[in-house]
Amino acid sequence: MDSLINTPADVKVLRDKGIFKIGVGNEEEVSLIFNQMCRATKQVSQTGSWTSYRMVPESKNIERHLCEVYDDANRYCDSKCHEWRATLKHNYFTSPWSSISVVVGVIFLILTLLQTLYSVIAYHHPPSSS
Repeated sequence: MDSLINTPADVKVLRDKGIFKIGVGNEEEVSLIFNQMCRATKQVSQTGSWTSYRMVPESKNIERHLCEVYDDANRYCDSKCHEWRATLKHNYFTSPWSSISVVVGVIFLILTLLQTLYSVIAYHHPPSSS
């Protein structure tokens, strides 16, 4: 976004084209926020095709009221649950067919576990013959 928004005129063009709406502030404030946000990120790590960025609030670059937003975003990105969900979505749910195959595979796995459970129960508690 930083390459799209450098000046208040850029914000005005994007607003006039209907790309986004300004809910708070004017064009100058929005361009300042976007430019400061992009300066406040740094690359933390790169594993495979994933690159992790972390938002680093600096008092000289970012308004203090944005620090809480940055902290919330960092906590969200640091959560392993969110990382696993993003990896699952990125690797296994890229198309409808791959999504269907994952769902069918999970159903077959559950049915196999149920069949194994019933087989073990039948072995340990055979039906009584009368």
